This record gives sequence, structure tokens and C-alpha cells, in this order.
Amino acid sequence: GRTRAVHVIVNTDRLAAHNLSVTDVRAALLRETLEVPGGIVQQGPRELVLRIHSILRRVNEPPQAPPLQVDDVRFGNHSFNIPRGELLNGAKRVKLTEAEIGLLRALAGNAGATYSREDLARLTGPGNNARTIDVQVTRLRRKIEPDPKFPRYLQTVRGRGYRLATD
Repeated sequence: GRTRAVHVIVNTDRLAAHNLSVTDVRAALLRETLEVPGGIVQQGPRELVLRIHSILRRVNEPPQAPPLQVDDVRFGNHSFNIPRGELLNGAKRVKLTEAEIGLLRALAGNAGATYSREDLARLTGPGNNARTIDVQVTRLRRKIEPDPKFPRYLQTVRGRGYRLATD
């Protein structure tokens, strides 16, 4: 099998607070647990290992096709005009916030492609992060989905992010 080097950034101040060293973290990554003074087992390193695997999975994916140059994207009864940032439900205009327009533009620009929450945060502008993207997705689903609890169009791709499914 192929081996790959993974670089991990460690906050040494936090390690020092627990009387730990980088060597302890390296060993913990191999064990997937970390014992700190007092016998308490921290699960943080396991989460770190899982995050590293998730990043490697995304890095190793084949590149996606370049976005199609379309102005309107249709899904269900909705039509979204990307340049104007206008969403219609049939002939009726749906009010969107600037954040929702930015999110829908990012997803509609390459409909069907999966974007990580971090990528969407970067594409939709400064001040956004993974959590704000989750909130915006929830709000947007209320406006475009027949049943927001079971989304057909603004889909969650487990462990990867979100995508806009079109008709």
C-alpha cells in the first residue's frame, strides 16, 4: 500500500497545560486515545484521527467537472437566476437574505457537486464559518423544500457537505 505523510498542527500551549509533549500526541494518534495526568482518557486524538482521514478522503477525490455556464437552475417548482440572485417559486418571487443568495449561488454554480461546509463558508464571504453555513442551509431549506426535514434539493452528503440536486 501507499503511505502518505500527514502534517498535524499542534497547539503546544494546550499541551503544556496538561504536561504533555508532541511525542505524547504522536503516540496518542497511533493509539487513538490520550491519557493525561490523573488517569483521565481524552478522546480528542481519536477525533483528530477521524478528521485527518476525512481531509485525506477529500484530497484524494478526483477533481469535479468545471461548472456549467448557466444563468438559471431549476429544482422542483423553483428557478434560481444566478446572476440576479433571484429565486422564483413558479411565478412568485421568494425573498432571500444576502447570505441565502450567496449560498444558493455557490451551490447552483455547479449544481450536483458536493461542497464542504468550509468551502461554502469561503465561497460565501468573510465572517462565515461551518456553523453559519449550517444555519443558512436550515433557513434556505424552509424556503425551498416541500418538507425541510426530508430535503430533496438542498441535500446533506454525510461526512462531506452539501449539494444542490436539480431536476
